[in-house]
Amino acid sequence: MPVDLIIDGYNLMHFAGLVRSNFGPGGFERARNSLLKRLQKCLSSEELARTTVVFDGRYTNVLTRTIREEYGIEVIYSPKDVEADDVIEDLIIKHHAPKQLVIISSDNRLSKAARRRRAGMIDSETYVAELERREEITKEERNASKAKPSLKQSATLSEADLEEWLEIFEAVDPLQISAELKAEQNTNKKTPFDAVKTNDQTTKPSARKHLSKDSTPAQDSEGDSQKNADKLSNDPLINDVSFWQQRIDDMYREEDV
Repeated sequence: MPVDLIIDGYNLMHFAGLVRSNFGPGGFERARNSLLKRLQKCLSSEELARTTVVFDGRYTNVLTRTIREEYGIEVIYSPKDVEADDVIEDLIIKHHAPKQLVIISSDNRLSKAARRRRAGMIDSETYVAELERREEITKEERNASKAKPSLKQSATLSEADLEEWLEIFEAVDPLQISAELKAEQNTNKKTPFDAVKTNDQTTKPSARKHLSKDSTPAQDSEGDSQKNADKLSNDPLINDVSFWQQRIDDMYREEDV
């Protein structure tokens, strides 16, 4: 159940180690701001909206009771001739639902006023320990977010599954995998010239066994020579196997005639 917090400002500052015996000019103001900033950092937005901090007005320049919003918190300064405890006790008495009210102070007078109205009471030392606990959790979460990259989990991936996959792929080096793939591609890669050489090796031996020792390309007729020369001039590979295969086929036809 959400509760309203009323904080005895200077009492909490004392237990948080923010009060000194002698403050220089503006010292109290800086200490107040430090406390309010700490509360802003540790409390949720809902808690901040339901929190009131009361300070003694004698340490400020205000002459009358003043209410301000500072760091998202309602701050009340008592008049110079009125103590903060008087203001807090008045707030306890007038609160519409005191069972949803918690007072943060180590003052006995306020503790008695809270019990009379059945309001909650937390001493300042205990509340400082709670603030420290929240600060530690926030620090751990911040460090954890810096240490690990954010991973988007699927709807069916459990926390245990995620940890298992992280352990499996922890030692995987993507750069090494990329280098091995490139080396394999280079090994299996074939150029047009490789294909020509393969065809040459498979075709030439079977063709040679049909040639006589005296057969040469010069035995072609003038018309056949010109035709083959035209083919050669248009072929991008000068010594293409297809050219010599054509020459051999022409020789076979001449022998058959």
